[in-house]
Amino acid sequence: MSATLRPYPAYKDSGVPWLGQVPERWKVSRIKTVLRETDRRSTDGSGVLLSLSRQRGLISHSDMTDKLHSAKTLVGYKCYCPGQIVMNRMQAWSGMFGAGSLAGLVSPDYAVFDILCSHDARLVLERLKTSDMVAQFALESKGIGSGFNRLYTDRFGSIPISLSLDGRE
Repeated sequence: MSATLRPYPAYKDSGVPWLGQVPERWKVSRIKTVLRETDRRSTDGSGVLLSLSRQRGLISHSDMTDKLHSAKTLVGYKCYCPGQIVMNRMQAWSGMFGAGSLAGLVSPDYAVFDILCSHDARLVLERLKTSDMVAQFALESKGIGSGFNRLYTDRFGSIPISLSLDGRE
């Protein structure tokens, strides 16, 4: 059982060794049944540039730093809408996921996901950032060395996740 889960009245075996016990009313399924990657891109480059911060989530780039971004244009950047979840592919192995309240544009190297069914974005995000999930993201990330590993959507989608049946607890 993940150390960050709050106490629940009853638990069951998840059927996944690294997940262990999960709350009885939770379901274990693959991430791809909870999240679907979108790839909507800006055609004119207009919009607020958003950046992912480990502590503050997805925020305006200008709120993160005084430095100007290096891109000459934001054409081709991915569109983000509140209620979606963003993953930094290069940092997913360290739990770099976020969501925000502003619509805007994110790096083309980020992955943007719609949440399927009735799952609450905050709860899914909280679950993605738990130590047991982050450890799996590290195992599934591929690359040339420490800090340069990417978590691709097909590998990400195949990872089991445990969430409440109604998506709200």
